[in-house]
Amino acid sequence: MTFLAACASTGAPSPSVEEQLETTGNYSGLAEHLRGQLASHPNDPVLLLKLAQAYYQSNDLESAQFYLSHLETLGHQSPQQSLLAGKAAADQGEFARALEHYAKAQLQGLSSSELALRQGVAHSQLGQYEAATNAFNTARLRGHDELAVKNNLAMVQMAQGHYHQASQLLEGLYRRHPDNEQVQANLALAWAKGGELEKAHKLLSRIYPDQPVSRVLRQLQALTP
Repeated sequence: MTFLAACASTGAPSPSVEEQLETTGNYSGLAEHLRGQLASHPNDPVLLLKLAQAYYQSNDLESAQFYLSHLETLGHQSPQQSLLAGKAAADQGEFARALEHYAKAQLQGLSSSELALRQGVAHSQLGQYEAATNAFNTARLRGHDELAVKNNLAMVQMAQGHYHQASQLLEGLYRRHPDNEQVQANLALAWAKGGELEKAHKLLSRIYPDQPVSRVLRQLQALTP
């Protein structure tokens, strides 16, 4: 019995409430839990940033930006704070402002693959395709998930009317990830816009077995990537 008790005492500690909420993706609950700590720590920058991140993850951009603004009022700055401010701006369609925040994060020493990927997305949305491509390639060199990187590179190619190049990128992804809905949709779009209608028709028949494929195909051809 003594031996068993000793083993139990050396086990890993139980996760905190905060860790449990984050692990289960309960970001609304996490925000509520963190907000309860504000009374005793109203100006704690670590707490305020965690709270802003929790609100962002729960799709409450207004609250996330409120706490980010309060951090600025306190004179606190950090790379993760700038990255989060950029993400919130991008989610509101303010891509030029997002790039300003991302550049600030970079100057503050952040060099993550996520930062590079998000810079690429913002540049793409602003029609800055060369800068977008460079940013996506940087994300790739920093080890970011190739599914996300290549998908975005393909969208940059399509936005410029380079449907064959986009198809080449997406066909490789589709072979490795045949059930990925985003890859399926983008490849069907690239084939349809590039005039490879038979390929697009076959793929659309698989994606939308209960819909008239010819109509979906016409809709894709009319889309602007």
